[in-house]
Amino acid sequence: MTNLEVQTIVAKLDWDYTEAEREISDSILGSISDNQIYLLLFKLNEKKYWRGCAQMIVKLNYERLRNILPGIFEWLQDPNWPGYIIIFNYLASLQGNEIHAILDAAIYRAAETHDGDWMASLKRLYDIYKNAGEVNLSKSSYSMFSIAQW
Repeated sequence: MTNLEVQTIVAKLDWDYTEAEREISDSILGSISDNQIYLLLFKLNEKKYWRGCAQMIVKLNYERLRNILPGIFEWLQDPNWPGYIIIFNYLASLQGNEIHAILDAAIYRAAETHDGDWMASLKRLYDIYKNAGEVNLSKSSYSMFSIAQW
């Protein structure tokens, strides 16, 4: 499948399309190669496709998403963005050191850019991991939570 064909599928994720038309895109999801998955990232598409892209992303297995996880964490920059809650819940369901390392890097980038909304989302995610007893952040990232203004 070419990148143009993938973009055509993404165009059918528009919230103005019917459920049946979006289901066609879902059925083609398995045809998208691992190195084309990045085309589902929200910033590469118009906002009207973001929710549909989020729905497709969370249907993929973790191994297929591994390379775009940093981009998926960027979806948490604004809780008003379409697909935000879908992505947040997906990320909250993940565990392990690899996820924590990506969270660690996202916290650093959010602090660097003084993005309060993003930091708040990442803090919520951190709290979920912490309550599950599965968190292992660097001391510098953890200290950024104290520096950030909530």
